[in-house]
Amino acid sequence: MIGTAGLPHVIVRFFTVPKASDARKSAGWALVFIALLYTTAPAVGAFARLNFIDSVQDIDYAEAPAWFKTGRATT
Repeated sequence: MIGTAGLPHVIVRFFTVPKASDARKSAGWALVFIALLYTTAPAVGAFARLNFIDSVQDIDYAEAPAWFKTGRATT
């Protein structure tokens, strides 16, 4: 997260506002959204893994869901 926060498009926010307090607020909001992104992605992966384990583990191939046999989800 610190590496992403140090990218130029985040740092340049300090040069685009007239007051330093506005720059601090802007950088703070950027850090909030970066933190949200970096915590949401692993959570989605963990839930997907749990779903996969619950729906496929210890099931014979013949009884497996269709998406497991084709390799893609069906709608």
